[in-house]
Amino acid sequence: MRKLVARVWFRRSVLPSCMGLAVFAASLLFLFFPESKDVFGGIPGNDELVAPVYRVQTKEKVIALTFDDGPHPVYTGKILKMLRDKGIRATFFLNGHHVKAHPALAKQIVLQGHEVGNHGYYHRDLTKLSPVEIYQDLAKSGQLIKQITGKEVAYFRPMGGKLNRDVVASAQQLGFKIVLWSVDPKDWDMKNPASIIEETLVTEAESGDIVLLHDGGGHQETMMKALDRVIRKLQKKGFRFVTVSELLAESRQEQKAHLPVP
Repeated sequence: MRKLVARVWFRRSVLPSCMGLAVFAASLLFLFFPESKDVFGGIPGNDELVAPVYRVQTKEKVIALTFDDGPHPVYTGKILKMLRDKGIRATFFLNGHHVKAHPALAKQIVLQGHEVGNHGYYHRDLTKLSPVEIYQDLAKSGQLIKQITGKEVAYFRPMGGKLNRDVVASAQQLGFKIVLWSVDPKDWDMKNPASIIEETLVTEAESGDIVLLHDGGGHQETMMKALDRVIRKLQKKGFRFVTVSELLAESRQEQKAHLPVP
């Protein structure tokens, strides 16, 4: 079993400055966005922040496939066809501005029985934004995804997995559980051939893993070629592919501590 690197969730030394900034941010939210009072009911304390989910511990041979950065006008449809043909359901973490540009694809994802998550309105590093900007970004994206797909959004994944206390606090106050990943074949790297992506997934994927893939953000033909073979090989090993919600229902979450981006 591969090693899981333990990381520190956050340090108490950053709490005072973060708390002051967060309280000020909440005040601005209440002033300019009165409706935020319903969800931004208070700034979570040090012991109230919930760590992100990377994988689950389970004896069941289940793996969650997740796709980021869509919907893409070309590759999302192709991936949906592949998954439909194989009878597989997955979780798609959508960017709000892509949903606005391609609402029919966002609806198609849900109509095929897949799950949708929030990947932020724009594909950007939220740790570089103010608490108010973070909250607005997540709220705007979540509301748009729900409006277009008709589905409540339960999960959030930040770009590149980049988190700090302000991002976690906003996600938590908006009701999003943060979901990261435990296997990353780096399909976004154009230098990685299909054989490397395939080898990474087939050799590293274990029961309870969450796999990071992308339907948007670039040329995904290589990933799709690898994924087709990976699915067949892992199914021969007895693995089933499920949504994040289905995976979390299998067993207790394994929540690793995570070092915030400075």
